[in-house]
Parts: sequence; structure tokens; C-alpha cells
Amino acid sequence: MRLATKLTLALTISIFVVVGVHGLWTARVAVGRMERDRARLLTERADLLAAAVSEALNREGERNARAILGRTADEVEPGRVAWLQATGAAPPEFRGSAEDWSRLMGNQGVGPFVDSSHRFIAMYRPLVRDGKVAGVLGIESSAQAAQQESRAILMNTATIALVLAVVCALVILLGTHLLVARPLAEVTQQLRRIASDDLTGRLHVRGADQLGELANEVNQLTVGLDIARRRIEDETRRRVAATAQLRHAGRLKVVGQLTASIAHELGTPLNVVSGRAHMIAIGVAKDEVAVECAQIIERQSARMAERIRGLLGFARKGVSERGSVDLAHLADGSLSLLGHMMHRAGVVPSLEVSEGGPWRTRGITQELEQVLANLITNAIQAMPGGGRLSLRVRPAAASEQDSRPLVCLEVEDEGEGMPDEVRARIFVPFFTTKEASEGTGLGLAVCADIVREHEGRIDVDSKPGVGTTFRVFLPMATAEAAAEATPPAGPETHAAG
Repeated sequence: MRLATKLTLALTISIFVVVGVHGLWTARVAVGRMERDRARLLTERADLLAAAVSEALNREGERNARAILGRTADEVEPGRVAWLQATGAAPPEFRGSAEDWSRLMGNQGVGPFVDSSHRFIAMYRPLVRDGKVAGVLGIESSAQAAQQESRAILMNTATIALVLAVVCALVILLGTHLLVARPLAEVTQQLRRIASDDLTGRLHVRGADQLGELANEVNQLTVGLDIARRRIEDETRRRVAATAQLRHAGRLKVVGQLTASIAHELGTPLNVVSGRAHMIAIGVAKDEVAVECAQIIERQSARMAERIRGLLGFARKGVSERGSVDLAHLADGSLSLLGHMMHRAGVVPSLEVSEGGPWRTRGITQELEQVLANLITNAIQAMPGGGRLSLRVRPAAASEQDSRPLVCLEVEDEGEGMPDEVRARIFVPFFTTKEASEGTGLGLAVCADIVREHEGRIDVDSKPGVGTTFRVFLPMATAEAAAEATPPAGPETHAAG
């Protein structure tokens, strides 16, 4: 029910109640006044008539007294005049009580008597002859006039109430439509535009009343939300740019660690290429030997080019486009990229892929590769004397916290481990236990941020002197997403180095 209808009904009912109560009160007052006037008139006539009949009764006898009463009865209108016998008990037509009848017999007048329905008014006077009550004069007048007056007052009251209700209803409907409904509709539409993220419109409600103040407040709210949204958009753009730069810096950090390792790794094939080229140049290698030298040079050149392409691809800023990522293939590539670093540190890597794959997730390949590279690098640094590094790709059981099918990337080392107070802070930005030249404390924080953006989570278990295990849980890609890429062929469990 709309506001105008509610106001109309409420005020109409109020008008009916107020006017009706006033009409009833006015009718009662009018009826009471008319009854008092009628009673006074009957009292005067009863006293005069009783005196005249009593005088005639004493002077001329009962017969002439009744004749006089009959002649004067027509003058008492509307009503009737009666001669009641002065017997011991009150006659049936007497309107009073037995006590009233006794008072009449004691030469006292009684009345007026009005019935509960206000149909008549009755007055009684004793008729005295020779000092004794010889009869009772009764005058009864109808109250029909009072009833008619009451009905007329009530009818007028109902008419006035109806007219007032119609006029007030029209005024309220028109007034609420122009002064309330239309401005409120504009305010409602503006709030709906705000809810739909449209902050361009403004209200034009005129007036200095509460609705005008409400419109001004809504306009101020719209302006404030527009300013806040622009600030948030600017801040979001800055944060996205800063996050991208931070992640790229993390990749460059790993690249810096790889550069020295790859420089040593390229030394051997470069020596082979240089030696074979020198043999061909000085004419030592001829015919079949020259062909063999050329083939060796080609293989070693391809090996060096592959290492350099992997390093450049990892360091390059990628396009943030999500796709289906084969986590087993990603893990194998990460171990290959960091293989020489592990070889120099005396770390023996292994990759275990559970049956039932391919195990895929929906994400950005370069960002997930950065996560693995950071975790593997940390594992290598945690084993300065060498050790075994295990990388596993397996499905993860659903839990109460996450009922989705998940894939788990597990990186386990046999390094020094961490105490609980360090483990609790490893994902806090800029927290590190390394020397200033070895780390900035951003690697694991960036990893955690990337995993969260991929709708996953990262956990860690660590015991001092035993080792550390990082587990990255990522949502498993749907069958449609998994079909986008061809699953890699190869053994389920192999060593990489």
C-alpha cells in the first residue's frame, strides 16, 4: 500500500471518528434540551390543568370536572390527558413506581417520567376534592419530535463527514502525489542508480522541507561515493602496478641467482664448440670428422640456446591471461630451469606425479612458475650441504574449509627447518632470516599473494633439523578447461637434474 493511500485512509477514518463523535454528542445534547423543554412545558400545563380541574371538582362536581378535562385535552399536543382513579394500587397505565403513586396519594405531584427509548414524557398531578385526593391527572407527551431532531442531526453529521472525507481524500491524494510521492520516487530512482554503480545523475527536488534536505543529502552521498570510487580505482591501479612490479622483481631476483649458475653451465658447451670449430678451422677435422664436429657444435649450440630462452622467458613480463596450466609440466620445467643450480649445491631433485592426471588448474603460467621457482630456490638455500629435494604433484582431499577438488604442489627439502616463531611470519612482507645481500623478505609474501589470486592457499610444515615442506593447493580445472591443452607424455615418477 502506497503512502498516499495510507494517509488518505488514516485521515478519512479520523474525520469519520471525530465528526461522528461530535454528531452523537450534539444529538444527545439536542435531545436532552428538547426533553427538558418538553418537561417544563408539561409541568406548567399539568399544574394549571390540575388546579382548574380541582376547582371544578370542588365547585361543580366530578362530572363537570371531567367535562372540563375533556375540553382542555385537545390543547395538550402532542400527547394525551387521562383521569386515573385514586385507588389503593397504581393502575397499569401509570408510568411511575409504587413509591411515586404513594406520593400522589399524599397530595404530591410526580414526574416527569421519560422511558429508556425516549418515546414519551409523562407527568402526574393529584386532583383534590375537599382536601382529599379524588383522582390523578396524567399528561403524557410523545418524544417523537426529539427523536426526529436526533435523526436529523445524525444525518447532517454523516453528510458533513462524507463530504469532508471526500474533500480531504482528494486533497491528500493530490498533495502527497505532488509534494511527497513524486520527490520520493526521484530519490528512490537515484538510490537505485547508486546501487547499480551509476553515480552520474543528481536530484533536482526543490524546497526547504525535509524532502529537500533528503534530496541534498542523497546528492552529497552520490558525490562522495563518486569521489571515493575514483580514489579506489586510482589506488587499485597503483596497487596492481606495484604488485606487478614486485612480482617481476621477484622473478628478476631468481634470474640473478640463475645467471651465475648458467654462466658456469654454458662454459662447458662453449669450450666444446670452440674446440670443434678450431679443429675445422685449422684443417684437422676433414670429411666425416668435420661432419661430426659440426653435429657436436649444433647440439651444444641448441643446448645453450634452450637454457638462455628459459632464462629470458622466466624474466620477461607476461600477459596476465588465465588458461589451463599443466602443473606436472610446470614442475618439470621449473626443475629443468634450476637444475644446474641444484647440481652445484649438491641437491638431488625428484618429481613425483600421482596417477589419474593430467593435473591442471586455471591460472597464469608465469606466475605459478614464479611460485615454484621461489619455493625451489628457498629449498636449495636451506640445504647448504646438499640433500634431497622432492617435488610432488597430487590431488588433495576436500576438507570442511574447502569442498572443491584441489591439486597440491608439494616441495619438500631436508634442510635446516624453521622454529615455530619463524614459520608463523614467513609470509609477512619484508620478513627474512637471510643476510641483506641474499634476500629482501618478499619472495614468500609474493608467492602467497599469487596463490590467493589463483583462489588457492599455501601451507608449510617445518621442524628444525628435519626439513621443510611447502604445500600449494590450487583449484582443479574443469574437464572443459583441461581439454584446452594436450597432456604431456612421460613417466609418472622421474628424477630431474
